[in-house]
Amino acid sequence: MILLSDLHKTLGSKPVLRGVTLEVARGETLAVIGGSGCGKTVLLRHIIGFFRPDQGRVVVDGTNLTSLDRATLMAFRRRIGMVFQGAALFDSMNVRDNVAFQLEEHRLKPPDEVEKIVRARVRSVGLKEDDLAKMPSELSGGMRKRAGLARALAVEPPPAVMLYDEPTTGLDPIMSDVIGDLILGMAKEFAVTSVVVTHDMALAYKVGNRIAMLHEGRVQQIGTPDEIRSTANPIVRQFIEGRSVGPIVPVG
Repeated sequence: MILLSDLHKTLGSKPVLRGVTLEVARGETLAVIGGSGCGKTVLLRHIIGFFRPDQGRVVVDGTNLTSLDRATLMAFRRRIGMVFQGAALFDSMNVRDNVAFQLEEHRLKPPDEVEKIVRARVRSVGLKEDDLAKMPSELSGGMRKRAGLARALAVEPPPAVMLYDEPTTGLDPIMSDVIGDLILGMAKEFAVTSVVVTHDMALAYKVGNRIAMLHEGRVQQIGTPDEIRSTANPIVRQFIEGRSVGPIVPVG
């Protein structure tokens, strides 16, 4: 469903991705972990087509994004939902208008269907109809994440791919667990293929069918949650144990 093949990307003078190859099967949730600056968010931006690789291919649902012209790529992006780190809601719009934005911007549905879709998606993420009139500034961090997820899902048909960029940043452990349940629920309800970028190991273990760790622009290891928990890879061990990830340190 998603194939990243030998991706290289340099931003400014800094190599960010250095030959990343990953495959995500249809319906699978892949959690991508790693420290700040390791290339996690840059990886997501290649999957949605915000970045083009300096080298390598990005194939989503059989379509090579690196070969598409701008107009075709823009149309294809409607099949991919993305929840940004800060939810990226429009501050000047209430929840209803944020969730309806893509449907109304692209005139994808008549007004009565837009309202049905908006209300269905808001309910699916655990928000109430009373929340539709609220502005982003009136929402808690968890509610903002939910509204961002509802907006990403508010297309018809629902997106084939969902991308999550640090979805639990700034949330307490209880709300982080709720967001994990929502990610699992969305994967089950809509059968989407998901990539979850996170530094939150509890979330990675909860939602990931597999977990991949990036370090210095390369895949250090990929495996099931149990394989990652029991890894002998010293760089991965340092990260999952909450220690600073730097030069390889022998593990006793």
